[in-house]
Amino acid sequence: MSRRQRDEESADPIAAVALAIFAGAGLWVWKLWSEYATNRKAFIWDLVWSSLVLIAMVAIIVVLLSWRKNAHDARIQRALDEIKRLKLGDEVKNFIRRFGHDKGKKDETWVLREYKFRNDRLGDFQKILSDRGLDLGDETLHEVLERLIQQFSFEETAAGMSETPRPFASLSGADFERLLTRLYEKSGYIVQLIGRTGDQGADLIATKGGERLIIQAKRYAGSVGNAAVQEVVAAKNHYDGNVAIVVTTSDFTREAVELAKTNSVFLIGRKELQRLLSENLKENWN
Repeated sequence: MSRRQRDEESADPIAAVALAIFAGAGLWVWKLWSEYATNRKAFIWDLVWSSLVLIAMVAIIVVLLSWRKNAHDARIQRALDEIKRLKLGDEVKNFIRRFGHDKGKKDETWVLREYKFRNDRLGDFQKILSDRGLDLGDETLHEVLERLIQQFSFEETAAGMSETPRPFASLSGADFERLLTRLYEKSGYIVQLIGRTGDQGADLIATKGGERLIIQAKRYAGSVGNAAVQEVVAAKNHYDGNVAIVVTTSDFTREAVELAKTNSVFLIGRKELQRLLSENLKENWN
């Protein structure tokens, strides 16, 4: 365990004080109960001054809690100020957007709102920040990410509400392919745009690591049918891909959906596409 982790995980003095008060109060209540039955005068005197002591203790705890909150807020603000000073804002934002949808078991991830980060990914991020001059413990890192995610979510919500939707109908087929190129590049893929006559059923090829996506783009007003699924299956074999995808601004016929299931083709219709564009490009399309 690192020094900064030990510092953040040290015993809580306020909790210790509260526990001691609780234990002492229990013994004192027992004493008052005994006096009530045997010596009323002593009972009244002890009740008065013990009440004053209790009020003073409560006041001390309130002050300590306020001090701890202020110290906590100051620590997080210092970390946020350091991010600005070291010009790490864009890198932190990219980390949140690119790696905030990791998959893993509950005990392997840290979750906030719609974001989920693997613990090992957070460890890598923590080390990278340390190498850049920002040394954060686990608790502080979580707090900083929480503040920034709340800020980003608010900004994106406000921008989405004020932004005039862009119509898919205004796009040509080539425009739609370029929009998808931007979408997949934002997700970390290297995209080759090959849509043209004789493209063997593929408009884009997107690669990342060992993944090679063969994508057919359909900027349609009507439903996309079986032909698109058949074409992308052929293109997947032709271009040696391992995933076949059809993306459309419309929807798919029931026959196309059934054929896609049989051939393990991923279908991205209008609603899913709108969500992906909003989350990744922060653009509102309809």
